Amino acid sequence: MRVAGGHAFYSLDDLPMAGALDGECAVAQHEHHDVRLQPLAHASLQEEKSRLADAILRLTKTERLVITLYYFERLPLREIGAVLHVTDSRVCQIHRAALRRLATDLTESEKR
Repeated sequence: MRVAGGHAFYSLDDLPMAGALDGECAVAQHEHHDVRLQPLAHASLQEEKSRLADAILRLTKTERLVITLYYFERLPLREIGAVLHVTDSRVCQIHRAALRRLATDLTESEKR
């Protein structure tokens, strides 16, 4: 975690990628703060969302599909694997690769 301007930023690299027992890719849950009370925080969050959306669009088609199904549709790896006709393990590899690409892309865009 990095703090800048009173905001906490979490690196995608710091999030746990795979559960040892269940084969699921796990993502840490972070507290949600009500940004409506802080306009600057809200603007910052909107900018971060926009950067993330742009980064997701730059993923490969398969990576984007895995991210969409996992985070937005909340499908388990087994079901994503069925959609893609690959194993749960391969879905987790694609997921991990997508997160690395997102982290790199977001880090580079932050430097600009």
